[in-house]
Amino acid sequence: MADAGFGNQPGSWPLPTATTANELWLRAVAAGGQGRYGSAYRDLAALRRDAAAGPLLSLAHSTQGSFLRQLGWHAVARGWDGRALALAGTDPEARADALIGLAADALGVGRFAVAATLLARLDEVLVPGLAVPDRLPVRRRWVAAELAMARGDAEIAVGHAAEAVELVLDMAVPSARHQVKSDVVLAAALCSAGNTERARAIAEVALDTTGRLQLVPLRWALACLLVDIGSVTFSTRQLHAIRDVCAGQVRRAGGTWCSAGNDLPPVIVRASVSP
Repeated sequence: MADAGFGNQPGSWPLPTATTANELWLRAVAAGGQGRYGSAYRDLAALRRDAAAGPLLSLAHSTQGSFLRQLGWHAVARGWDGRALALAGTDPEARADALIGLAADALGVGRFAVAATLLARLDEVLVPGLAVPDRLPVRRRWVAAELAMARGDAEIAVGHAAEAVELVLDMAVPSARHQVKSDVVLAAALCSAGNTERARAIAEVALDTTGRLQLVPLRWALACLLVDIGSVTFSTRQLHAIRDVCAGQVRRAGGTWCSAGNDLPPVIVRASVSP
């Protein structure tokens, strides 16, 4: 389950039945990465019902928030991330995940100053030398890049996105999902900077990878981006088909889009920021 949630097998399915609270969380993370939201919601609900108060309960709330963001429900996600922060106590991993989620929620509803403030609070948690999962600095760069894009600071966005790509390569346990998501953010940042040729090249490779790894939400995001900027490898008809098939898979697997999936903007990485 760890390999599916945070390792090199993010497309593994079905997964074994969870026997511990931590396994419930890992199953939910893996399912959400594949767009299997119904399964993820069920495991998170079981975790919230049975887990004792503490960091894992906080992570269950922030993970629920991340899935809602993936589907465009930023305002609803904010409530889950707020509760996650309240439950986190002094645990740095739980606090960091909650703050990242809250920053992404604020960004998604256009509250850019609030998002920046929350990222500054996050930096007080992710101090150098602190033993926290190495996915957290990567996720922090995602949100920083997305905030810079939203503010029109394209060069800064590219810098943060490139840092995420470098950090994910140095993770102690390589995470295929985090690597692909970092490529998605970099492609979007490059697009905002006007470097569509490089953005297209990165997005095309990532689109192929997401298909192979069954990362449906990220595949949908990449198809949307390539529909907007064009592709050398894929025709417009193919991209529309990939986008629509992914949106349908999400709906059938228990996900509800905040608005019609095809109407969301092409640079939609703000909606994800998954664990």
